[in-house]
Amino acid sequence: MFHADGTLFDFERAEGTALEQAFGLIGVTFVPGYLATYQRLNQALWQAVERGEITPGVIKVRRFFVCAFLLVGWVAGRTSNPTA
Repeated sequence: MFHADGTLFDFERAEGTALEQAFGLIGVTFVPGYLATYQRLNQALWQAVERGEITPGVIKVRRFFVCAFLLVGWVAGRTSNPTA
């Protein structure tokens, strides 16, 4: 086990790359501001885990589903800009 502080692996860069690839798979051009939106959502979900409201397994699906809904909905003009 090791401490994930970014010394051995750049987690933020990997997270951004993975998110960009995921959006590419659904045909949406990735905008750098999307990463910050995803990170805020992910942090809120982990806080819900700490409060016992959801399980870690829920996060694996919910963070991508909600993020895609917010961002793709915004791209399609259905919601306000979540990156503003």
